[in-house]
Amino acid sequence: YEISLGLVGSEMCIRDRITTTPGVIYKVHKVKGDVIDYDEYLTGERKEGSYFAALNFVYKSAYGVMLLLTGFVLEYSGFIPNQDQTMEVKLALTSLYGIVPLICYSAGAALLFYKFKLGEKEYEKIRTILDKS
Repeated sequence: YEISLGLVGSEMCIRDRITTTPGVIYKVHKVKGDVIDYDEYLTGERKEGSYFAALNFVYKSAYGVMLLLTGFVLEYSGFIPNQDQTMEVKLALTSLYGIVPLICYSAGAALLFYKFKLGEKEYEKIRTILDKS
């Protein structure tokens, strides 16, 4: 049982890092240009720098929080370096790097689909107006 759970957890973490994270990052960068154009359409000002700075701040903040959380999880789960780890430690790390990102990505996707209503037709209309001005 311990081996199979470890393999499933490892596979979950690897799959999350290979498929989900690059996919989310790609989609964020793909939508960023549309958001910048929409903001220019609303305000008349182009603010790419602010958007890039805010996005990088969010990435770095999330990375820092995840590192901090990893330290707490290792300490409270009973992690001992250079030894075979207990099932509690393996389950804690699998949850931290598998289940927590799943929940966060799902919440972000739900928020994006609920709030972001800019479709292809709307974007073409905005782009046409911006190109004329």
